[in-house]
Amino acid sequence: MKQIRLKDGSVRKLNPTEIMGIINVTPDSFFEGSRVSSVEAALERAAAMIADGAAFLDVGGESTRPGARPVTPREEAERICPVIRQIKERFPEVLLSADTYHASTAQAAVAAGADIINDISGLTFDPEMIPVCAAAGVPVIIMHIKGTPEHMQDNPQYGNVVEEVYAFLEERVQEAVRGGIARDRILIDLGIGFGKTCDHNVALLQNISRFEALGLPHLMAVSRKTFIGMLLGKDGNVLPPGERLYGTIAASLYAREKGIEIVRVHDVKENAQALQIFDRLLSGEDAFLPEAVGDVCREGECGNVGRAAADAADGETCRAAVPAVVALGSNMGDRENYLDRALEQLEKRAGRIVRRSSVIETKAYGYTDQADFLNMAVLLETKLKPHELLDVLHEIEAELDRVRVIHWGPRTIDLDIIFYGNIVMDDPDLIIPHADYANRDFVLRPLLEIAPEYVDPVTGKTVRETADL
Repeated sequence: MKQIRLKDGSVRKLNPTEIMGIINVTPDSFFEGSRVSSVEAALERAAAMIADGAAFLDVGGESTRPGARPVTPREEAERICPVIRQIKERFPEVLLSADTYHASTAQAAVAAGADIINDISGLTFDPEMIPVCAAAGVPVIIMHIKGTPEHMQDNPQYGNVVEEVYAFLEERVQEAVRGGIARDRILIDLGIGFGKTCDHNVALLQNISRFEALGLPHLMAVSRKTFIGMLLGKDGNVLPPGERLYGTIAASLYAREKGIEIVRVHDVKENAQALQIFDRLLSGEDAFLPEAVGDVCREGECGNVGRAAADAADGETCRAAVPAVVALGSNMGDRENYLDRALEQLEKRAGRIVRRSSVIETKAYGYTDQADFLNMAVLLETKLKPHELLDVLHEIEAELDRVRVIHWGPRTIDLDIIFYGNIVMDDPDLIIPHADYANRDFVLRPLLEIAPEYVDPVTGKTVRETADL
């Protein structure tokens, strides 16, 4: 599993295939449906995309469609920075990418709250881009392009498109590292549609595994692009951008099959739903049923709710897959290694990890005279009963040298059940939902990343609503 290091030093692990939604603060982007004309419209678009499953948002202020004319860096910054600032204030959990090849715009965007710089030029159009990004400590997306947007489609030629694009990306990564950008802050993008014919694009996608040799996270950006319209068109006609959704979804599923970390798309909901079904069918496991416990237990058909459902879930009849949220923390020894080992054991023994948050560093809670913690959370789907899951967590803690001496004291690893389906349980050894999660920022922040709409069965409020209280 690949990862990137964010500007605050935290590590964001990437689960194939996550979604980056496109927000264009432009009047002329090639797909009209991606355009917004105001900060308010951008906020509405961002809210919808996040609710539909976007983990990243890419905000652009200049069209880079074939034939597009550039705008000034100042105009570009004036378009995107207010949008970035407002989205980050309203949705701090989402990672924001600024789509720009101007160093001054990148600098302003980072100051406004951007987490990533997405440069279509591969850091070549502006000589100040590498030092600016290195100083800011932000991840960068290095994309291949042949020419400039205005003329890039004027008969592009390659000897071997796959190897030439590979060589370009390899050289640009090396140059970025020499310039001070850490390798663990670099992602790559093949630049589909940027100085390439339809055949070039298809060849690159068919050989996308070649780029695994770079060892870097991969962003695939093909949403509604011309080559899709050409492949789907008949009698020499090219389908317009508005008719390329299903072709885009097919490409996203291909990306998932190839293990690509991020797909950049205009239509988050449709792509997210397709990926969800594809992933479930590909896994060969039973369907993920969030409603299986607490409403109607599908396998056992016990019909119990609330505490009765909890009792049933600990019985022999309710064995459908259930969502469970587990929080992880470590503040002793090699903290990252303890988290990684715990995640590995959770996947092997507790159930499938559907989503995992980034890793954050926080001050100790309760007993404060101790080292800072690394914290994260995961959304599992598990067939273990609540107490079985608790037993597995305790076993993993013991195997990873967890010793309980001081309440809230130092620990190599701490694993807590925060939610289990929509069960409410109050046993001497297990309380669900976790009794104090709403007061713990180190739990809420990871939850906002992986399950912002998870409803607390006690309060009836979502995690997002709880965090806003």
